[in-house]
Amino acid sequence: YKGKHIIITGSSGYLANQLVHQLCGQACKITRIASSGTILSLIQGVCELDDIIGDLTHLPFWETLLPQADIIFHFAGRANIALANEDP
Repeated sequence: YKGKHIIITGSSGYLANQLVHQLCGQACKITRIASSGTILSLIQGVCELDDIIGDLTHLPFWETLLPQADIIFHFAGRANIALANEDP
């Protein structure tokens, strides 16, 4: 992952947070994306870390991020099953 720009969605969740902890030992750029709330933890390491709060369903959001990305890990999802069934 050295030298890569990595985008991680759902960054306020457990899995994404664990991945960030693993990747921060690499000299890479990580962009953590959460839909709302707080991005979990401050991470220390050799990685460059950016945090974004944004709506993944908003196309212009992706139009600015995708050209920069080398790798995307998509962990975002609705935690409330009833809401997900109403509006998938």
